[in-house]
Amino acid sequence: MNTDNMSLLGLTIDYGPFGFLDQYDEDHVCNHSDHQGRYSYANQPAVGAWNCRALAAAFRLVLSDEAALGLAGCLQAYRVAFESRWRERFAAKFGLGAAEPSAQALSALPDNDLSDFLEQSMHMLQRCKPDFTRFFRQLSHVNPAQGEKPSQLRDMVLDLACFDAWWDHYAERVASHMQVPGWEPHERRRRMLSVNPKYILRNHLAEVAISRARGDHGAIDHDEIKRLLRVLSRPFDDQPEFESYAAEPPQWAKTLSVSCSS
Repeated sequence: MNTDNMSLLGLTIDYGPFGFLDQYDEDHVCNHSDHQGRYSYANQPAVGAWNCRALAAAFRLVLSDEAALGLAGCLQAYRVAFESRWRERFAAKFGLGAAEPSAQALSALPDNDLSDFLEQSMHMLQRCKPDFTRFFRQLSHVNPAQGEKPSQLRDMVLDLACFDAWWDHYAERVASHMQVPGWEPHERRRRMLSVNPKYILRNHLAEVAISRARGDHGAIDHDEIKRLLRVLSRPFDDQPEFESYAAEPPQWAKTLSVSCSS
């Protein structure tokens, strides 16, 4: 997300210091040379805004004074658009999205209530630190209306009391949300599985594929890259033959460190 690596489409275009979020941590920094955490996960929205300001400053040099008056509104529009889209996407991940997705569609929950709940949910994830991808995938399979707290999810978290308190709140909201037509349990599950991938490119998966392609421990082997491409081309589908690619990262993966020269 460096300022010179972000396109007009809002995409980061430098994948040298790639890093992927396994265990949820809002302070996660993927580039080990980012000592101050400027580009940490939690700082991504602010960095995006900074990048837009840098772009506006460049445009200011070629704009008339009258046209330049509109730059402040454009920068504010970024904040509004980002927060709206972030809320929409995480509501969908938690199974609280709109019954009929559209640009105007809103959650069944009032915006303020939904924002408060999502803030509480991210606080829970920060305290409990589950695997980000596996947590949401498993959540997609759980029906909160069944009453009991899901043991599969509880096994993923570090703070059971925090999770249990959150779960009670979540179950109440889901019960209300499923009263909306189009959000019956089976449809809710389908929608959640369509936005919560089972397979993502993780640091250790990329490291293994790169190591084999380089021939670090024997003959050069590009087969792992091909397998990864096959798995990741269908991230939301269950692929029993590739179940290991959805497993929790091994312990050694936590020591992986990447930089711009990786």
